[in-house]
Amino acid sequence: MSESNIGPSTTQDEQTSSTTQLCMDIVQNYEKGQVSKVVAVRSILTAFTESTAFENSDHPQEQQDATIGTYIAMLDQHDNT
Repeated sequence: MSESNIGPSTTQDEQTSSTTQLCMDIVQNYEKGQVSKVVAVRSILTAFTESTAFENSDHPQEQQDATIGTYIAMLDQHDNT
């Protein structure tokens, strides 16, 4: 049997992980002063709206909103340090 046959949940998990890593990279770029807060927020929202893992998932909208809110809170936390 071939190990290259991965199930849809693995693909979705990989997409979720990719989105998470992208958002963390955006936060880090903001902390380094490489992007403005507006660009960071817009990029985080885009990462979620373009993510098929979140678009086609069973995650309720409230959970997705809370996750996005967490990344925005990280940006705010940086502002307050």
